[in-house]
Amino acid sequence: MSQTKQPFRDNSKALAMIQELGHSKNKKKSYQPGEKIHTEGDESRNLHLILEGEVEMLKQGKKGEQVRVDTFTTGDLIGLTSFWTYKPSFLEARALSPVTCYILSAEEIEHLAFEKPEVRETLHQLFISNLSDRYRRMVTLNLQVRELSDALKKEQGELKQALHDLEQTRNQLIHSEKLATLGQLLAGITHEINNPCATLNGSVESLTNLFYESISHYNEHAAQLLQAGLRSSFIDSETKRQRGDEIAKDFPQFKRRLIRRLAGLDDASWELLALSPKRNCDLDKLDRHLGFFELGGDLRSIRLSSARISKLVSSLKNYAAPERTHWEDVDLREGLEDTLIVLNNRLRSYRLHTNFSEVSLIRGIPSELNQVWTNLLINASQATPTNGDIWISIEATSDGVKVSISDSGSGIKPEFIAQIFEMNFTTKKTKSNFGLGLGLSLSKDIVEKHGGQIVASNRKDGGACFEVLLPTDISSE
Repeated sequence: MSQTKQPFRDNSKALAMIQELGHSKNKKKSYQPGEKIHTEGDESRNLHLILEGEVEMLKQGKKGEQVRVDTFTTGDLIGLTSFWTYKPSFLEARALSPVTCYILSAEEIEHLAFEKPEVRETLHQLFISNLSDRYRRMVTLNLQVRELSDALKKEQGELKQALHDLEQTRNQLIHSEKLATLGQLLAGITHEINNPCATLNGSVESLTNLFYESISHYNEHAAQLLQAGLRSSFIDSETKRQRGDEIAKDFPQFKRRLIRRLAGLDDASWELLALSPKRNCDLDKLDRHLGFFELGGDLRSIRLSSARISKLVSSLKNYAAPERTHWEDVDLREGLEDTLIVLNNRLRSYRLHTNFSEVSLIRGIPSELNQVWTNLLINASQATPTNGDIWISIEATSDGVKVSISDSGSGIKPEFIAQIFEMNFTTKKTKSNFGLGLGLSLSKDIVEKHGGQIVASNRKDGGACFEVLLPTDISSE
C-alpha cells in the first residue's frame, strides 16, 4: 500500500518551528524495535510525531490475538484520533525499526495555535495531511477487501461446483462399480441356473416322447388323453368351482376328490372321456384315464416352468450384462420387459398396466437405462399402497421415444418437485422406507448422458408421473 503524502509529505517546516520553542531535546524520544509507543485503551493527551523509523499499528481481535491494521512512518502522527476525540487509544503502536518521535502535549499545541499563527497553520496542514493519508489508506483497504471478497465468492462458487462434480463422479463410480459387480454376479448365477435348466428341458421332451410312444402302443385313447393334458389351458379357480358344482349335480355318485380332478378338464378333454349321467361309469377305468390326462398336464407344467426359468435367466443376463456396457442400438421395450421380470417379486402386489407401442431403436447403454427403469419402478412401488396401480408405457415422439411410469400413490408435494432430482434429497424418512437420495439423481445423470431429459409431475387423479424423453439421433462418439 502506497504511503505517499501530498502535498504535506515534507514536515521540516513544522519541525523547525517546533524546535524554535527551545524544548526540542526534551521532547524527543527513541524506541527500539518491538517497544510499545502507545497501548490500546490508554488515555493520552500527547501526540507522537515520527521523525524517523517505522511503526506498526495493532488491533486486538476477539480471540486476544493482535492484528496489524496499518503502518506509520516519518511525518505521521501517532495518537491523533485519541487526542482529538478525548477517547482511549483505539490501537496499539509498536516500533518496527529504531524510531525517533517528537512528543507534542496538548498544552504545547494550544500555545502554538494561539501564540504562533505561522506554526498553527503548519500544524493544521500536518493534521490534515495525516487524516488525508489515513482516509486514502482506508478507501484503498476497502477496495482491496471488496476485491478479495469478490475473489473469495468466486473461489467458493468454484469449490462448490468442484465438490458437486466430485460427488457426482464418486456416485457415478459407485454406480458403475455396482453395475459391473451385479453383472458379474448375474452372469455367474445365470450360468449355474442355465445348465440344469437346459438338462431339465431336454429331459422333459424326452419323457414326453417316451410316454407318448409307450402309451400309444398300449392304448390309443390314453395317448389322446396324454396329448390333451399337454395341450390343456389354464383354468382359474372360480371356473373350476362352477364346473365342480355342475359335475356333482350330474354325477352324485362321484366322490369329492374325483369331482375336483374332473373340474380341471377343458371341454376337449371332457369329450374324450365320454362321460354321461345316463350311463354307468367304470370308476377304475376313469381313474386311469384321468391319470393319463394329468400326466400330460404335469409334463406341460414342467415344460412351462422350465420355459419361465429360461426367460428369467435370459432377462437376468440382459439386465446388467457386463459385456453390454458400451453404446449400441437399444430396444427400450426389451429393457423394460427384462426389468419387470427381475422386479416381479416386488411388483406382484400391484396392478400393472403396460402399453408398449412399437418404437424406433435408440443409441444407448442397456444396463444403465435398465437402472433408470429399476429406480423409477421401485419408487413407484414404494409410493403406492398394496393393490394400487402402476402404469408403464412406451410411445414414439417426433424426435425420439417417451417412456412414462406413473402410479396411484400419494404423489409428490409441490414444494419438492424442484428438488426431486437433487443429489442426497429424499422424501423417505422412516426406518422402513429409507433412501439416500441417489436413485433419481443418478437416473437424471444417465438420461442426460443419453441426450434426453426426465420430468416429474403429479397425475390429475393422484399419484406421481415420471416421463423419460430419449432422442433417436444421439451420437455416442
